[in-house]
Amino acid sequence: MAKHQEKGTTTRNGIPHVQKAAHRQSLRQKVTSNPFDNLRKILRQLEEAKSHFEVRYHRYDAIPICATVPGERWEIDVLEDGDIDFERFVSAEGVRGEEDLTTSIRRLQEFEALQPES
Repeated sequence: MAKHQEKGTTTRNGIPHVQKAAHRQSLRQKVTSNPFDNLRKILRQLEEAKSHFEVRYHRYDAIPICATVPGERWEIDVLEDGDIDFERFVSAEGVRGEEDLTTSIRRLQEFEALQPES
């Protein structure tokens, strides 16, 4: 037992009963549903909608799904507690030409060149 805790009275099962401080509450993780069920449901819905999507792994606490629909890109994260984070990126400029592609790639290269090496 820690020095700052008082010893409690022993109960019938031999485990000491330590009273909790009034300001402390037990925290319970909110689990709305089975995370795997949520993942399967989303994948099934995307398949039924005939959407192109990829399941990726780059987070330890979530399984990301990247979906592409005409004019949009979706990022869906199924979190370990079953919650879902959804981000939707909408194209505001429409279809562009090769010149804009070349300019965009050049800007990306310039940006990357300014980043410190890790």
